[in-house]
Amino acid sequence: MTIPRSVYSDMTLSFLFRPSQRMHTPEEYEAAFAQKHSAGDAVLLVFVSLRTEGPTRLGTSVGKKCGNSVVRHALKRSIREAFRLLQHSLPPSVDVIVIPRPGVNPTMAQVQASLPKLIEKAVKKARRPLRTGEPDSPVKPPE
Repeated sequence: MTIPRSVYSDMTLSFLFRPSQRMHTPEEYEAAFAQKHSAGDAVLLVFVSLRTEGPTRLGTSVGKKCGNSVVRHALKRSIREAFRLLQHSLPPSVDVIVIPRPGVNPTMAQVQASLPKLIEKAVKKARRPLRTGEPDSPVKPPE
């Protein structure tokens, strides 16, 4: 006996990486970079931007210092795969840009270990209240 596809899909989590989970335009990347909420370690650098609704989206930026196009694309694939497997444990409605460190060729295990910690750390920074005197602070410092 086989289980109908509709029943089976309701029983499990989907680990697909859909187009709605990707950042597409340069404006989306610029908005995330402009907020300057980041966290990094020896393997990755992560920038986040909080949104009000929608799925968590991933963007990757791999520079030429990381290697030739084959190496850069392999890094992007490993980052996407780690994101795909971890997507249900990540906070919702967050844009995430992942940048691998130049000169480091991380394994899939290193990316999977590093990515959720860095995203959580950057999201905490993004959610903390601004202190007086910071550039985007609505509170002006005393003169």
